[in-house]
Amino acid sequence: MGCAMSSIFFDMFEAPKDKKLFQGDIIKREEDECDFFDGQEDAVGYLIVSNSCDIINGNIEFISLVPIYPFFKGVEGKMEKYKSKFVDQCKSKSFNVGGFIKQFENEIVDLISDEVNYKRKSTFFLSPLHKFGDFPTLATIEDVRSVPVNETKDLILDHRICSLKNPWRELLGFKVAYLYNRIATDDPPAKEELNGWWKKAYEKSYNEFIDTLSK
Repeated sequence: MGCAMSSIFFDMFEAPKDKKLFQGDIIKREEDECDFFDGQEDAVGYLIVSNSCDIINGNIEFISLVPIYPFFKGVEGKMEKYKSKFVDQCKSKSFNVGGFIKQFENEIVDLISDEVNYKRKSTFFLSPLHKFGDFPTLATIEDVRSVPVNETKDLILDHRICSLKNPWRELLGFKVAYLYNRIATDDPPAKEELNGWWKKAYEKSYNEFIDTLSK
């Protein structure tokens, strides 16, 4: 199936179903083979957001896809922000490095927590997948693009790695339709778990960040 799970995250995937496409199918982007759209060079894959019944019944000529990006892009942005803040604030005699690092870590955990609780309207959190480097990813559900069914179905099937299972498939449908709705899923990881996870998962970047502050 190509799905690998970090223990603190949702078990939200299942094997693809036969040769039919469904809403919530996850496609791996390959630059030389499965690379549909310009301006999405950083994307690692695509998520199908067309309604399953429309695809299966042949009611649509185009399949709607949204790009999937590495989750760490948002974390990197926070790191750059805090590096700049550190340069400005460390000149003060009252500056506390430990407190500064704690504030930074809390912001990262809040960012991750918002995503795993599906609080953000324009993104859809995906648990770690082996074919996406065993790290979580985010689908940008406001960036909807379409490809013709007849010309791309076989290519999409060849590059499909897994599918969302219920209730995440339904949650995706609600978010795509309304961009604000949320249905019940399993309890997400607690902030304490997220704090331990992200510092270990992104240990190299985290240690480099701490080393920068220590110099």
